[in-house]
Formats: sequence, structure tokens, C-alpha cells
Amino acid sequence: MTESERRQRVLARFIADPVFEARVRADPSAIAQEESLSLEYVCRLAATSARRVEAFRRSQAHKDAARAGAPPKQSGW
Repeated sequence: MTESERRQRVLARFIADPVFEARVRADPSAIAQEESLSLEYVCRLAATSARRVEAFRRSQAHKDAARAGAPPKQSGW
């Protein structure tokens, strides 16, 4: 597996899995070693704001629901 593939896999897991996200934030060095990634990359990932990650998760959940045929939520505007 290439460095790029490992980065993509870890990024996807970081976004999708709150437990893994917490591990990355708590100990980037251990994750870098476990995943054979540079510490610099994992530290940049850990520095991503939790708010931004949560926004992506909400967006992804909305898209998944739309693909499954769920009616769109009303925004309340």
C-alpha cells in the first residue's frame, strides 16, 4: 500500500469513527507508528477542528439518507 493510500484510509477512518478520531487526537505519535505514516501528517490530521469533522459527518449522513431515498429535512428557514 502506498503512502497516499494509507493517508486516505486513515483520513476516512478519522472522519467516520469518533473513537479513532479521539485516539488520533490523544496520541498522534502512536497512530503514525501503527499506520506507517509520517508524524507530521497525523499531527495535521489531529489539528483538524472537531467542528469541521462533525460538519462533514452531518453532510455525509444527509447524503447517505438521500441516496437511500429518505425525504430531505426541512431547514426551517
